[in-house]
Amino acid sequence: MGFVKKSTFNQVNMTFEQKATQLKNWFDQFGSSLISTTIGQSNIIITVDNKIDLYINTNAENTSRWNVYQFGFAPIGQTPSQFYELSTDAAAGTQAIIKFTICISNSLIYLCVDSERTDYPHYGFVYEKIGTTSYYGQSYFKSSGVRTTTLTQISVREHTSQLIFNHSSMFNYTASVRAIDFANIDALFSGTEKVNDTNFIGCTTITPFLVYTINGKNYYAVSANSLFPMDELET
Repeated sequence: MGFVKKSTFNQVNMTFEQKATQLKNWFDQFGSSLISTTIGQSNIIITVDNKIDLYINTNAENTSRWNVYQFGFAPIGQTPSQFYELSTDAAAGTQAIIKFTICISNSLIYLCVDSERTDYPHYGFVYEKIGTTSYYGQSYFKSSGVRTTTLTQISVREHTSQLIFNHSSMFNYTASVRAIDFANIDALFSGTEKVNDTNFIGCTTITPFLVYTINGKNYYAVSANSLFPMDELET
């Protein structure tokens, strides 16, 4: 089980130290043994499972107007070869905010970051441990037609082999009204190879980004066919 939290940040007119500290405290609050956080000269670094460093660079220049966030990851101790940019604009009302959504446990971090600028950029990062094996990946795209990044939009690599996997539907149909068919696991697929994913459960087609209660337990829909078991949701 884990936590789901949705937060909106407006970091206009904040110094770099204030921005970085606010983001560091946000990640630290969950108490996940999977991650640790440090503040660098121009970024916050989230070290995941002592294998991957997720960088969030923030730009403190022109703080009266722009906030620029750059996201990327690399093997621990290395710098990402590419960063993906989201920005906000204080002069455009709601476009001054940036939204973070996280699903996190001691074996998973699934992070979505969204800007409401007119180009609607979306960044997603996932790292999960399944037994002794790790998988990780990221996604970046621009679309005004989506709210945030679904799990199925992020391809992941197995840490050792670098084989690419995707979360695919285990149930390609919709159950009857007020009913959900589900399994106790989800699945990762790479061609004909299948990995049982214990961090999620597969289910019949549902609406993403809502909370569903099944047999008295709460689950957050990370895609149209996958649910994340959660202890708590905070908005």
